[in-house]
Amino acid sequence: MRTFLLSLLLFGIGLASGWYLRDLRETGRHLAVPVPAPLPAAPAIAPDDVSPRTSGDEFHQFVSTHSSESAAARLDALAAFEQANGESFDTVMYRAACHLELDLPRQAVDDLLAAALLVRTAGDEAALEAKLGEATDRAARELIAANRFGELDRIYENITLALPELPVYFLELGLLRLRAGDPDSALSPLAQIQNHPQYGAQARELIAKAAASDTFDSASLEEVPLRVAGTQFIVDALVDDGRHVSLLIDTGAAMTVLDADVLERLGYALSGRREYFATASGVVEAPVVTLGRLSLGGTGISQLAVGGLQLPLPAGIDGLLGMNFLRHFQFRIDQDEGVLHLETMRPPQS
Repeated sequence: MRTFLLSLLLFGIGLASGWYLRDLRETGRHLAVPVPAPLPAAPAIAPDDVSPRTSGDEFHQFVSTHSSESAAARLDALAAFEQANGESFDTVMYRAACHLELDLPRQAVDDLLAAALLVRTAGDEAALEAKLGEATDRAARELIAANRFGELDRIYENITLALPELPVYFLELGLLRLRAGDPDSALSPLAQIQNHPQYGAQARELIAKAAASDTFDSASLEEVPLRVAGTQFIVDALVDDGRHVSLLIDTGAAMTVLDADVLERLGYALSGRREYFATASGVVEAPVVTLGRLSLGGTGISQLAVGGLQLPLPAGIDGLLGMNFLRHFQFRIDQDEGVLHLETMRPPQS
């Protein structure tokens, strides 16, 4: 009897243990943390997918190897070098220098704007700024000589967009637009630097002059008597309501010009800013002043920029009447009547 009871007890213990182990296995199955599937292997990168980098030693060797060649030949060799090794700040600067050597300053400016994206150090920034100053100065001389002020405007504007940290080009753009007789367009670049510690005072002065520049007239249509000298037309004008001057009409001149001696006699100082002018003897640098007023008959322009040059003009002629004056009017030369018709252009009615 005792044996039977002992067997029965052992059987019960075994049965309970079995159910316990079964539940434990089920619980473990629910609590198991899933193991993430392995990540797919990264695709292999072919050598052609990696942009090659130019080492300094390789480029210095290139410069040494081609130093005796012409600038054109060096440009061809550089193109092959960059194809094999990639562009760097040094190679693009080298390209700009070759273009300057070939007297292609506008291409050099384009190179330098590309080099700006590859600047690495403060030394690079200084080298870029110096070379850009040289390239833009030479481009300005070239374009002014060709009377292509619109293209020079685009160069300065592109530089201000690409390198807004260089305030001098905002100033140059504003001055160029004032020179062309477009004060409204000059305001935007000048406003960008009006608080600059170095250029702010000059920008604010120019902004004030641009804001004051305006046409004034006693009649919407003015007929100004002309004098004819060969194929040239001459008008009498009044400076600041005080001095009569004779001006030769020159629609090819972007800026009005007065003889430097005349300006000095009127009390204008010629020691201020200077700009390039295209003359028969080439591009020259001359002072620019702002007249209080230039009048033809009862109409005229206030705050007009004029250049002060010594020009080989016919006797009795004091200067040239340029487009920075004439662009403010609808004008027409009537040779039969001997008059210059000036009609003030009014802003469109809103």
